[in-house]
Amino acid sequence: MTLLINKFLIFLENISYYEETIRNFYARYNFIFTINDIKKINFIRTSNAKN
Repeated sequence: MTLLINKFLIFLENISYYEETIRNFYARYNFIFTINDIKKINFIRTSNAKN
């Protein structure tokens, strides 16, 4: 019985670890995405200024 509980706790730990890594990855991806958006907006702004 205690072995089963221990396995379950380890399982929960793994889930929280994966959740954290996914959240970190998603945050990093969003950050890169926003930087690219800012670059695009600046590019559009400068190209409009030339016209």
